[in-house]
Amino acid sequence: MEAVILIGIQGAGKSTFYPIKKGPPMKPSFFTSCIVMALAAPTPVAGDSGGAKDVLSTEVTVPAGVVYKKGLAATNRRALDKLSRAFLAADHKLGSDDLLSSTLICGPGLWRNIKDDAQMKKIKTGITKIKVPTNKGTQVLEGKLFQGKGEVATFWKTFLRKYKFDGQATIRRPTTGELKLYWAMIPYDITEPIFMVDGKDATILAQFAGEEAKIGWIDDYKDMRLKDQQ
Repeated sequence: MEAVILIGIQGAGKSTFYPIKKGPPMKPSFFTSCIVMALAAPTPVAGDSGGAKDVLSTEVTVPAGVVYKKGLAATNRRALDKLSRAFLAADHKLGSDDLLSSTLICGPGLWRNIKDDAQMKKIKTGITKIKVPTNKGTQVLEGKLFQGKGEVATFWKTFLRKYKFDGQATIRRPTTGELKLYWAMIPYDITEPIFMVDGKDATILAQFAGEEAKIGWIDDYKDMRLKDQQ
């Protein structure tokens, strides 16, 4: 089953999904999804949890016309600590319940890399079509919506089979180019925490939501290109 889904608003134990809309940005109280594509090669700023202070103290350069809201220091720190435990620790044992929202969007770059996995094919619903305006017309990208702890846990197991991170991975803030393209694709303000994880074979976006700091949108920007970048 396919659905045109871009944003999910989660609150009071209930989730509601809306189709993509253009026009003035919406301002939901809690959001759990977004889409970002990379434009430029990033400069890593930290390689382990000991570098968390460097990451958090790095100022984000926000492009003109983009609304970027800073998050609470404690929430940003909680999100960064979770990423460090999930991607930089030797055992990678942070569970999906601790890291991921029970309503999770897998962006098109990541979904492209895992959709042929046997476990992913068993989840029939949740295919999302995301319409992205480019200089060469509208580009339709495919992502995946996972709902419920069972689907999210299956996704995370698949992710860990596909992606291998080591001590050389780095966590950083998103680049100006990433923020500019992100803003062009979403109908709401960009809100922290949002971080990137660079590995040898991946560039992972992690967009967190809520005071508990759980990822509501995850993607892989490695080799991602839009029509006007090809």
